[in-house]
Amino acid sequence: MSFMNGYPSRVISNAMRARPASSSKVMMKPKATVVLPYIKNVSECIKRILLPLDIRTCFKPHTTLRQLLVHPKDPIPVESQTGVIYQVSCGTCHISYIGQTGRTITHRLKEHKQALTSPIIFQLLQNMQ
Repeated sequence: MSFMNGYPSRVISNAMRARPASSSKVMMKPKATVVLPYIKNVSECIKRILLPLDIRTCFKPHTTLRQLLVHPKDPIPVESQTGVIYQVSCGTCHISYIGQTGRTITHRLKEHKQALTSPIIFQLLQNMQ
């Protein structure tokens, strides 16, 4: 059958002959395995250092394709997020207010603007100056 495929008998006999296993290719079980993030040039040096100590090194990427491609939800715009901490600075002086709200930041900032136009807050601001 092999002659019908055009192979010479010498090639067939060489392929069928059993080859002895070389002792250098026998794989021993390593003492330990280390998984590290891959960093160009550094990872190769670490692997070379750990090889004589019989420690197998495996490298993983910083970011995977899954992290790059899969985004099941659209990101929420900042002005629509709830439960935020914010800082409001005064335009005329160096006073700033830091607050936290469970509502959207747009809604809370609108309340701050309305409070600035109220007569009570206006009097407090004038008394501070």
